[in-house]
Amino acid sequence: MGSSTVVTHLILFIAVLGIATGLIITVKNYIDQTEGTFKEKSNDNDLIIKTNIKIEVISYNNNTNTTWIYVRNTGQSAMKPAQIDMYIDGIRLYRDNTNRTIELLLDTDLINVGIWDPKEQLLIKAFKFLNNTITHEVIIATPYSVSDSETFSIWFQ
Repeated sequence: MGSSTVVTHLILFIAVLGIATGLIITVKNYIDQTEGTFKEKSNDNDLIIKTNIKIEVISYNNNTNTTWIYVRNTGQSAMKPAQIDMYIDGIRLYRDNTNRTIELLLDTDLINVGIWDPKEQLLIKAFKFLNNTITHEVIIATPYSVSDSETFSIWFQ
């Protein structure tokens, strides 16, 4: 076997090693990305499973056209109150202070101040005229796609 054959085999061996290394790096990157995606989806599903809310009281003041809604976090997930969506009769109220206000009740905001933790309660005030001749529906939705709804009627005395 001449030196040219040895050099040729050495060059082919180095080329095969280079290709194999590139292939291994590509497969590893793909596996890492796939694992990251699965972890992210798993975390999202975990939040959905651990999230639950309950609308406890709804009242309407016809003098100020204000609907008061008390909502309790009955799940295990913490949420930012500003990320809560609200619908009255199928119409979404925008997340600005002209249509609604959301505040944590101070006597329940004990763990992380400003965050809606489990067992804490929100007061949502919606500023919208409601007709007193029909039944209304309120839907409160969390950022994790979990919601609660209640129907109510307005009674004048």
